[in-house]
Amino acid sequence: MSTPTWPADWDDRRAGVNCPTCAQGRLDQTRGGVRFFAGDVVDVYLRKSAPQPGYAMAVWRGRHVPDLVDLAPKELTAYWTEVATAARALYEIFQPAQVNYLTYGNSVPHLHTYLVCRYLDDPAPGLPLAPFVERPVDIDELMHRIGELKSAVGR
Repeated sequence: MSTPTWPADWDDRRAGVNCPTCAQGRLDQTRGGVRFFAGDVVDVYLRKSAPQPGYAMAVWRGRHVPDLVDLAPKELTAYWTEVATAARALYEIFQPAQVNYLTYGNSVPHLHTYLVCRYLDDPAPGLPLAPFVERPVDIDELMHRIGELKSAVGR
């Protein structure tokens, strides 16, 4: 058998032991972003560092859930409905050609989805952004966009 490369406490992380996402609660601002949408089950944050304008992260709120498959059918519907609400606001404000949805969990196993705006002039049409380099977003621009996005989602 090969030697595991994942953290030794992986099972505990998936179970929600010391989950940093659960511990932070529903903040208006995190280390990584500023919230523009506070739904019933999802908070969405415009990121403070981004590979492209409009880069956001949707986070499941409620009990600890490590993966989409751990949601009940009604929860799954609510999750994607609220992610779509945020995506509509991104389309309205940033006017991307496409929004891609990246659902990860291999670093912090708490359900979250990145919303990546793609533009007609981006460097890798039809492919993932590579290299995926995040650059700090000007704070005045970030806060201006947060205001626009909050208006667009009506919350």
